[in-house]
Amino acid sequence: MRRILIPSSMAAAMFVATPALAHNETVSLSSSLLSGLLHPLTGFDHLLAMIAFGIWFSLQNAKQVYSLPSILLVMLVAGFGLGMSGLNLPMVEGGILSSLFVIGLLVATATKLKAQIALPLTGVFALFHGFAHGAEIGSAFAGLFMIGFILSCALTVMISSKLSLNLQAKIPLITKFIGLLIAMTGLSLVAA
Repeated sequence: MRRILIPSSMAAAMFVATPALAHNETVSLSSSLLSGLLHPLTGFDHLLAMIAFGIWFSLQNAKQVYSLPSILLVMLVAGFGLGMSGLNLPMVEGGILSSLFVIGLLVATATKLKAQIALPLTGVFALFHGFAHGAEIGSAFAGLFMIGFILSCALTVMISSKLSLNLQAKIPLITKFIGLLIAMTGLSLVAA
């Protein structure tokens, strides 16, 4: 029952949430836990990235099962803090869209990377994603929003990783196809 309820709840949240326009600095957001929870689910590029990370993490070495999601969350928080501070981080949008292409491609090719490469790669991309959200909220009172944002990202990664493991056992090519779609989406957004 829980296997159906959690993904169904996440899907329902995506359809009832209003578009966040994740990179539009004029968007005003309330600094609430609910806004933080819904926000990553309504930004198409961010949602795809968290799904791609979850799938890719499920393909990695069992020794990285905790380190990769941990570095993702730590760097999301670090990026969020940097974004809120008002610092300028160059190429944020390019970094976000590149993450879709690169992680999607890694999923499509079922590439396993050593920790020395996988951890920094995850960290850099997570920094860009966190920064975009922190810069957008831009408020010193965004603690609840950040908690919701991190929880939502963690749940999305965890659910997509679990679903990916189930799909890999039943239809191994499906994750490669999903990875290819994510990579192509990233590439098309970069070209746009």
